[in-house]
Amino acid sequence: MKITVRAQIERVAGRIAAFQWFVDHPRIEDGRCRYCGTTAASCPCIGNTKRNLIYWENRLAVLRAEGTLTPREVEGILKGSRRMVKKRERDEMLARNS
Repeated sequence: MKITVRAQIERVAGRIAAFQWFVDHPRIEDGRCRYCGTTAASCPCIGNTKRNLIYWENRLAVLRAEGTLTPREVEGILKGSRRMVKKRERDEMLARNS
């Protein structure tokens, strides 16, 4: 099965959206990170996430250069990924509070 550039961009866009969401909305409960347990000021998860975000944004730039998709199409894929991540996080929060 051949993987298209569009499919690769969709996958990368999903990762970028997830990492960007985590950077913008750190999951801190009771002043501590939900994953590592440290305080927000010293949380290594945020630094690691920012590094991953930079990597995937660079990967997206390479895929854009290789592909034939227009900038508008790529931006549409990115917007769709952001909406999906936002909905998933909202659903998770509702399930946690129920």
